[in-house]
Formats: sequence, C-alpha cells, structure tokens
Amino acid sequence: MSLAVYQAILQRHSVRAFLDKPVETRVIHRILERTRFAPSGVNTRRLCANSSATLTTKFCSAAWRSATKT
Repeated sequence: MSLAVYQAILQRHSVRAFLDKPVETRVIHRILERTRFAPSGVNTRRLCANSSATLTTKFCSAAWRSATKT
C-alpha cells in the first residue's frame, strides 16, 4: 500500500454537521461523478443531491427511520 493511500485512510472521517451555506453546482457534480468509482457494499449506491435544506432534513429523517426499523 502506498504512503498516500495509507495517509488517506488514516485521515478519513465522517461529517454529520453541515454549514448553512450553498454548495456550487459544479462541486456537487464533481462529487457525484467520483462516487461512481467508490467501493460500495454489494455494488449499491444510494445518492441524493438537492439544494433545499428542508428537503434534506426530511430525507435524512426518513432514511434514518427506514434504517432503524426492526
């Protein structure tokens, strides 16, 4: 494993708090484009991008309820 890959793994972290600041459309497109090449469990990808804080909150709440159902 290269040093760059090792450092990337060590520096990886999850972000669960967000700023109330718009993200440029071109940045969103770049991120979504790169997710096509990221590994995923059982080759599944669930992606959603939008520009509405209200919609994001509703979507995250619904996803959490769905993920925690028994």
